[in-house]
Amino acid sequence: LDEQQVMSGLMKFGETDKIVERRSFSLLDMKRFVSALGLESGGYRGEFKDLVNQDQPAIVPISYAGFKHFVVYKGYKNGRVYVADPALGNISFDERRFQDIWENNTLFLINVPEQYRKNFLALKESDMRHVEDATINRYALVDMQYPQFYMDKIADKASTIRMDRNRNTESEKFGEYQYNFLRLYYKNK
Repeated sequence: LDEQQVMSGLMKFGETDKIVERRSFSLLDMKRFVSALGLESGGYRGEFKDLVNQDQPAIVPISYAGFKHFVVYKGYKNGRVYVADPALGNISFDERRFQDIWENNTLFLINVPEQYRKNFLALKESDMRHVEDATINRYALVDMQYPQFYMDKIADKASTIRMDRNRNTESEKFGEYQYNFLRLYYKNK
């Protein structure tokens, strides 16, 4: 499934009003969507060794780069944890740092039958790069020196699409769901 299909499915099978209110998806929303697809899944609390010993991807919540969000745990190798972060791409943390930012030791696992498994998340050589937090803060979260109109244009192109209920009582489409573009902002500590 592509990102848009997943978001549409989460909106359809999740608690839509709560999703709109909190502006995010929950593990329960994910579980309902995965169940609608006919797959077994579950949220668990575990120790770091439990996550590593699963030997499969897991969705985990982290508190990093100024906000809480979900990432996909891809693997563990030589003391480093590799994740696919929707905000920052494929990144890694040393084991201690990951444990510090991992929220409540929560993990969400999906039981995908063997015949449908693909190795999309297998670690590649390009994933083995190590970027320090200070480097991310310096370059990825820096204020750019471009005119505001140009930054607004870039932000609209790079925004996340969200489905919201039309709350304009004078609109012909009142109460219907529509796509809105959301910009991603980082909060500095």
